Amino acid sequence: MKKKKINSGTFLKEHIDTIYKVTGLSIVIQNYSYFRKTDRDLHIEDSYAIHRCNFCMTIKKSKVEDKACIVYERKLSGKACGFRMPFFTKCRFGIEDVHLPILDKNEFLGSIACGQVFMEKPSKDGFHKIVKTLLPKSQVDIQKLRSAYFKTPHITREVLDDIVNRVEILSRYIVEKHGRNKLQQMLRKESVKDTDIEATSRQELLVKKAIEFIETNFTKNITRDDVSRQVYLNPAYFSRLFHEITGKSFTDHLIEMRLNKAKLLMRNPLISIKEAAFRVGFENQYYFSRLFKKKEGSTPKTYRESLS
Repeated sequence: MKKKKINSGTFLKEHIDTIYKVTGLSIVIQNYSYFRKTDRDLHIEDSYAIHRCNFCMTIKKSKVEDKACIVYERKLSGKACGFRMPFFTKCRFGIEDVHLPILDKNEFLGSIACGQVFMEKPSKDGFHKIVKTLLPKSQVDIQKLRSAYFKTPHITREVLDDIVNRVEILSRYIVEKHGRNKLQQMLRKESVKDTDIEATSRQELLVKKAIEFIETNFTKNITRDDVSRQVYLNPAYFSRLFHEITGKSFTDHLIEMRLNKAKLLMRNPLISIKEAAFRVGFENQYYFSRLFKKKEGSTPKTYRESLS
């Protein structure tokens, strides 16, 4: 049976739409237009980069209010880039979001905002406060705003926290795609000498195949020899070639991948540090902690505490 091919942008769009249908929460992906336009697999319409809930859209029909919202959203974008940790926001109308920066190591790729909900149940008093918050000359349609206000979802902070786990799937997908794209760009660089093009392309494809094998099997106790056999190369030659193409050794690449995966797992408070280490392929927790501190500058415990 042939594997169904995913059309451009299908994963992102369908995942965002599914979360909205199940929870009523809207998702906005910001600061990632360049990356989005350079990767067809990550393409989504520009409408997914702005607040789309009816309440926000009703307010944004006013040019005065729309301008104020744009200024507010730009401030949040700057905070996401600089803060680099998930954080909650509440606009002057009471709409709340949780923002998750999309990071590939230290490279900021964009941010995901999830929510566009109220934490308090809409009420007459609440709507009265919103009307008083409108800017002078905003000319917002009060009747439409009232209807949108009472239809806007309201949830607890705990529920929003749970939904963050769904949103992190999007972040991981974007980061993984970004990593593959960087590798592909590197592999596609033309050799200075025309006579070396054929040989170089063959070598790059072998390294690419090796990296794909590592990505699939990093949780197992794989060795350099295991990977070199997959690409039919002598282990010593494979090591030199891998370092030449990627700029790092096989061991460093494997450790870095495992540590990054462990960091994602540690965002889940239900997974212990020991379990996170074991899941990504580390059999010794002390060894994992030592490598983690060397790379991140802090222990796994300190890192986890910084997430709360």
